[in-house]
Amino acid sequence: MQKILIAWLLVAACSSAQQPRGPSDGVRKLGIESYVTRATIAHLEIDGLDAQGQVLAKLELTVGPFVMKEDDRGAVDGRQLKVTVLGKTTTHESEGRDPLDLPMPSNPGIATVLGDPPVAAMFEGWDVRFAPGDATVTDPSQLPEEPYSDSCSSGPFNSLSSTPFVGCGSCTHQPGPSCPEFISCMQFDRGGGEVGEFRCCPDAGVLASRTCTSPFSTSSCGATGKNGCATCWTASLSDSTCFVTTGIGGTCTAKWCGF
Repeated sequence: MQKILIAWLLVAACSSAQQPRGPSDGVRKLGIESYVTRATIAHLEIDGLDAQGQVLAKLELTVGPFVMKEDDRGAVDGRQLKVTVLGKTTTHESEGRDPLDLPMPSNPGIATVLGDPPVAAMFEGWDVRFAPGDATVTDPSQLPEEPYSDSCSSGPFNSLSSTPFVGCGSCTHQPGPSCPEFISCMQFDRGGGEVGEFRCCPDAGVLASRTCTSPFSTSSCGATGKNGCATCWTASLSDSTCFVTTGIGGTCTAKWCGF
């Protein structure tokens, strides 16, 4: 009976809702006034709420078995992360449980929330860190209130830069089955033996940001597959408009319509 009681108390403690330190000023500019987190042994969920209690941001991390399409890996044990802020979503899947150092997503709202110290501290407890580098993050106060008139019907292009990494050139690694056909792909040197990659995959409906080392090895974005790469983030495309070009100083820049 004592063992059962102790086990029940541990589960109750792990699954309880928590109230971390309040959002930073940058996050408050997005309308988020408080965080509420829920955690179990295999799942972390963080909600960013406005003053009325409406959810403006939802961050979900799940650790355990799932079916991974990248490189036909099938059933794996690893992490799945989904981040939605103000209606914009980006996702990550990786095999294994080694510490991750993911590049910061390009969306300024998502980047602002993930970079907020109380949020970052929660994810660090799960061995997930977000390192600025691949993303061009802007001040959230500069987020447009009205859509711009541009090539995207829904507003301006989304943009992702490899800054500060340079050496932009053609991709040399093979795509996985999750991106069988691609219309644009360029890579850059991330240092430490890693190659970064931006790949437009209209058939799959995503822009993929990957890091590549060697087959069945490790990387900052998780274990690599048979093609030597691990996907850091995917962003949804709203249409086939997606391209990667060489930017200022030899950086790679991806632009796309979507989320």
